Amino acid sequence: MRSFLVLYAALSMIVVPSVHALAVEPGDEAPRFELAALDGGYTESSNLFGSRNLTFLVFWESQCRHCVESLAQAGRFHREYGGADIAVAGVNTDSGGPLHVRSVVEGAGVDFPQLLDPDGGTAERFGVPFASLAVFLVDRRGLVAAKRIDPEGDLFAVMEEMLSTPAPEAPSAAREKRAAGTDEGPGLAATGNLFVPFFTTKPHGSGIGLALGRQIAEAHGGSLILENREDRSGCRARVLLPLANGSARRADR
Repeated sequence: MRSFLVLYAALSMIVVPSVHALAVEPGDEAPRFELAALDGGYTESSNLFGSRNLTFLVFWESQCRHCVESLAQAGRFHREYGGADIAVAGVNTDSGGPLHVRSVVEGAGVDFPQLLDPDGGTAERFGVPFASLAVFLVDRRGLVAAKRIDPEGDLFAVMEEMLSTPAPEAPSAAREKRAAGTDEGPGLAATGNLFVPFFTTKPHGSGIGLALGRQIAEAHGGSLILENREDRSGCRARVLLPLANGSARRADR
């Protein structure tokens, strides 16, 4: 565990210029939470996910115009698909209070449940970028089946497409430890030389950080992967290390 922490700390400093919260990827366990509901009371993630086969979490905030416009489309999806098997829940990250959130929700004609995340802590644990629309599909086991960050087009169609995503594999937490970081920088230009010792693109770089990081990961039966993002500019770094009595599995998602 100490080696894992050292490796991740080093990775967060040398791989990407601005590392966000750990990215939650399909197949990962959804972060746990307990949030106040707009209509009163509190909602625990275990109860929310366990009540349906599939649950859509729609993260949004009122200052994001795309978010507000998409709420009505998510509401239409809820009315058509919501029921015993599928649930839709909004997670609002505004700090303006429930009265403001309620006015936006009512103005958009939204009738699916809304949870309040005023400090953005839950959104951060899911890796949702600031002021962005994000949709996560979580199954009954609490595993993330699919995610979309700032999806373009009709959100109703996007959510329909997410329903066709194959079920994620069984939880791997008992066998391995994974961590990931993303940024929104220019991305990786010279991917073929990333892990070449002493190769660097920084004026004062040493060129040993990534090579050493991969060597440490592989010495523990794990892997270190660095790649450009598909959803926007920037890159993604992923570390996988096996736990005791577990076997390493490459994170090639």
